[in-house]
Amino acid sequence: MSNEPRSEFRTTLLQKTGLVLFGIFLCLVLLESGLRIGGAIFYFLQESENLRSLRANGYRIMCLGESTTAKQYPPFLEEALNRRGKDIKFSVIDKGMPSVNTDVILEQLEVNLDKYKPDLVVVMMGINDQGLHMPQQVKGSSGFVQWLFSLRVCKLARFLRLHLTAKMQEIRTAKPSAVQAPGLSEPPAEVKGKKLKNFGLSSGQELLGVSGGRHSADEQKFLSDGWDAFSRGDQEQAEKAFNEVLAKNPRNAQAYYGLSWIYRSTNRWESVEALLLKVIELTSGDAVVYCSLGDLYLFQKKYEQAEAAYKKAEFFNNKNENVTFSLVYIYMIQKRYADAEKELKWYIEKNPKNDRCYRRLMLFYQEMGKAKEAAVYEPTVKSLDDDFYSLFTVTNYRNLKAILDRRKIKLVCVQYPMRKVSVLKKIFASSDGVFFVDNEGVFKAAVAGGHIHEYFLDMFGGDFGHCTSLGNKLLAEQIAGVVIKEVLKMR
Repeated sequence: MSNEPRSEFRTTLLQKTGLVLFGIFLCLVLLESGLRIGGAIFYFLQESENLRSLRANGYRIMCLGESTTAKQYPPFLEEALNRRGKDIKFSVIDKGMPSVNTDVILEQLEVNLDKYKPDLVVVMMGINDQGLHMPQQVKGSSGFVQWLFSLRVCKLARFLRLHLTAKMQEIRTAKPSAVQAPGLSEPPAEVKGKKLKNFGLSSGQELLGVSGGRHSADEQKFLSDGWDAFSRGDQEQAEKAFNEVLAKNPRNAQAYYGLSWIYRSTNRWESVEALLLKVIELTSGDAVVYCSLGDLYLFQKKYEQAEAAYKKAEFFNNKNENVTFSLVYIYMIQKRYADAEKELKWYIEKNPKNDRCYRRLMLFYQEMGKAKEAAVYEPTVKSLDDDFYSLFTVTNYRNLKAILDRRKIKLVCVQYPMRKVSVLKKIFASSDGVFFVDNEGVFKAAVAGGHIHEYFLDMFGGDFGHCTSLGNKLLAEQIAGVVIKEVLKMR
C-alpha cells in the first residue's frame, strides 16, 4: 500500500518530464521552420531577379560574395559586359549573401553551380571572416555531426553564443571613460549598441537594443508579429501590429522603434525622426537609437544633427569603429580635416589593435597630400595587408578553386576596392584558371582630393565600404575589363 503513491508520483513526474521535452522539441522544430522560411523569402526575391536575367544562349557569369556583392555591382557588370562584348550576350547571376562568411558561400557553391551552370565565376569575399561574430562550419567525420551543425537552430545558437561572448567582453572593457570623445560637452545617458549599416536602410530587429520596460504577453506577441511582417515586406500588417502594441501601452519604446522602420521604408522622414526622438525620451537614450538617428540625419545630409547623435553614442562606447567612420565621413564632406584627423587618432589611441582605423588614417593623409605622415603608417598597414586573409579564408578560396577546376570553370578573383591584389594572388600556388581584378589604383585615383563619399556609402572596411552607384559602376567596369580582355581575349 505504501508503495502505490510513490509509484504514482514517479509516473506523473515521468509524464510531465516527457511533455516538457516534447514541448521543447516542438519549439525547436517550429523555430527551425521559421528560420528556413525567413531565409527562403530573401532568396526567393533574389532568385526571381536572377531567373529574369538569364538568356537562353548567353554567356553566364555567377557572382559570389557578401553584402558588397548582393544587389551591388552585378547589374552594372551585366550592363558593362553587354555594352563591350560585341556579339556575345551576357547573363550575370547575383549570388551575393549579406552577413555571411566564406564557409556559408562554399556550402552553397555546388548547388548553385548545378542550378545555373555558369561559364565563369566571379568572387569577392573574405571581409566577414575578420572579427565578425560568425560561427565557422564544423568539419566532423560523423554524418550525424554534419547534419546537426547544418540545422539553422544550431547555427543560430552558435552565432548567439559567439555574439554574446563578444558583447560581454565589450561591456567589460567599454566603461565610461574620464576622457571625453573629441567635441562632446555633456555625457549622455548610457548607450550600448552598434551602428546600423548603409545609413540605417537595412532591417533593424536584430540590432534592437531598446527596452522600454517590461512587456505583457500580448505586447510581446504583437511586437514579434510586427517584426515578422516587416521582414516579409508586409508594411501594412507590420504597422497594424505595432499600433496594436501602442493601443495597449502608449509607452512601449520598441513599438515606436518598429514604426520608425516602417516609415523609413516609405520615406516618411519627419515621422521617423519624431518616432526616434520619442524612443529616446522613453528610454533615456540607447546607442542603437542614437545611431539610427545619426544615420537618418546623415542620409538626409543634416550633418550637424548627425554629428551630435553619433557623439552621444560614442561617449559610452569608444569601441564602435562605425561611429568613428561616420563622423570622419561627415568631417571630410565639410572639409573639417583637422577634426577628421583628431577623431581617427583618438580612436586609435583607445583601440590600438584596430586595423581598419590605421588604414583609414593612412588614406586620410594620402588624400591630404601628406606623404610624410602617410608613410608613418605604411609599415603597419603593410603588415596588416600581409595578414589580411586568415587561414580560414585562404582554405575556402583554395577549396573554391578546386571545385571549379573539377568542373573546368574559370575563376575571376576580385580584390576589394583600395586593397592590394598581390595579397589575393599569394593565396594560390598556381594561377592556372584564375584571373585577378586589381581595384587598388583605380579607386585611389577616383577618391583622391576628398571624393570618397562619391564612391562609398560607408567606410566599414577602414579604407573602403559599401559602394555607391558610381562606385559599383567603377567596380563593374574593372571586372568587365578582365573578363573581356583576359578571360575571353577579345579586343
